[in-house]
Amino acid sequence: MVNKIGIDTNVLIRYITQDDDQSKIASDFLESLTTQNQGFINHVVMVEVVWVLSRAYKKSRAQIAMILDEILSIPVFEFENRQVLLQALHLYKTTKADYSDLVICQINKTFSCNNTVTFDKTAYEKAGMTSIIEFQQLNK
Repeated sequence: MVNKIGIDTNVLIRYITQDDDQSKIASDFLESLTTQNQGFINHVVMVEVVWVLSRAYKKSRAQIAMILDEILSIPVFEFENRQVLLQALHLYKTTKADYSDLVICQINKTFSCNNTVTFDKTAYEKAGMTSIIEFQQLNK
């Protein structure tokens, strides 16, 4: 039986950045994980990782995409839905949309939503969402 341990954003950030005393603790913990003792990473954590790397660490989209690729390829990590995260990452690499909007849209697609409505112009122009105003006008 596999034991899963949830991993919070700050543990991943310390591991990725290696920028303070907590980094060694995070590294030791994450490097001790095995296929029988896995780390679990949910969607919120992945979205927060992108936000922190972008805002606090000023990483570029290309740098963030590379980091996400690496995280998603670590075999001792299980994800809430790896396919959603991989689809969002692919779109993140090829559009200007926010990662969080891409994850939201991909999650909704997995639940058979035909549209994800929003007021956010970038989200409906770049992330595949639908303008709520246009949606309402088309569905009157």
